[in-house]
Amino acid sequence: MKKISVLLKKHKESFNNLGYLGGMQVINLVFPFIIYPHLINTIGAEQYGKALYYQGICLLLAVFINYGFNLSSTRIIASNKDNVEVIRKIYFSTVLSKLLLFVPVFIIYILLGYFNVDDNDFLIYLLCAGPFISEIFIPIWLYQGSNKLKYSTYINLILKAMLLIAIVCFVKDESDLYHYVLLMFLFHFIISSANVIVPFRYFNIKYVRIYPQDLVESYRDGFSVFLTSVFVAIKDKINIVIVGHFFGGVEVVVYDFAMKVLNVTSIPKNVLITSFFPKVANSKDLDLAKNISVFVFGINVTMVVFSWIATYHLYNLLLPNVPSEYMYIVMSLVISILPVGVSTCISRFVLVPYYYDKLLAKTVILNCVLYFFAIGTYKIFVEEYTLSGFTTVLLFTYFIEFIIRLFVLNMVRKKL
Repeated sequence: MKKISVLLKKHKESFNNLGYLGGMQVINLVFPFIIYPHLINTIGAEQYGKALYYQGICLLLAVFINYGFNLSSTRIIASNKDNVEVIRKIYFSTVLSKLLLFVPVFIIYILLGYFNVDDNDFLIYLLCAGPFISEIFIPIWLYQGSNKLKYSTYINLILKAMLLIAIVCFVKDESDLYHYVLLMFLFHFIISSANVIVPFRYFNIKYVRIYPQDLVESYRDGFSVFLTSVFVAIKDKINIVIVGHFFGGVEVVVYDFAMKVLNVTSIPKNVLITSFFPKVANSKDLDLAKNISVFVFGINVTMVVFSWIATYHLYNLLLPNVPSEYMYIVMSLVISILPVGVSTCISRFVLVPYYYDKLLAKTVILNCVLYFFAIGTYKIFVEEYTLSGFTTVLLFTYFIEFIIRLFVLNMVRKKL
């Protein structure tokens, strides 16, 4: 008990951060499960799958706006928590950098819609662009670097509750797909507006002039992390686009449901890693990093077992009209939390704090290349392209990434 008390006192800020971040993760990931039955029973699986497909395109392109700032800006703020001038400069340079990146990204989004989306669905496609606004104006990197996530958590909880009520009230049948995507767009707009106010009111953020060299420095600091983020997104977020392209709306819903289960299973892992990242990035405490990593792995094993037990009941409850053979997809993807958890700990607690950003980017790019090679090989040599086969290949690439990351860790440890 004494050791636990000392640990809690020593890392009080990180544990406080953990609680708020955990609350935010739960809100974000439980919310879709609440609205799943309602949306499938009203607008239908095919229509809902179409909206998820369009949102998937937006989320994939949003990675280019993020540019890795969620890591690079968090790292700088965590190392300068008492330097208000540095934090103000990082805040405005990061937001302005994202705004500049938004322009070409949104043009690409419009062009993709123009050439690939039916005219009747183009407005729906445009309304699915709400995540772009959130990516620019919600400074999660500021909250994490400062270890102050409570304001964002409260805003998220209140607005998600209001969104849930609005969806139940205004989405009642298949013709209400427009209502659903409009409500989602308004949610992103309102939550982004609220998060613009918070830094000025509670973080002592005041306007500072940003010069071109500040933007150049901002892009340079985040470039290696940007490469990593882009290739991770290409490998992970493009999956729903691939499923939507080669299969149908029902398969998109199944895959999205599987990812939701995986995301809920990953809550403890993500909360622990994200909460302690600023601490490790600032102190470079490898013993703390090792202890957290071992604890994360143990939690992940427990969550996999729990998820397997819960999946059967959740699937039948939330997707009663979807073929039960797709349950294999959910069970398989949940296993990926084990290799992904270790890989993430190595990158967040060793490679990023010690500025091995370029080495991290190389490993991610290599794994991305192997991913497309595996998917392409499967498509060429297997006559029937199935969702279960696609998921098996995806799981295989996660374990390959795990092996590569272990090799890199062994190489880096010799230099520390």
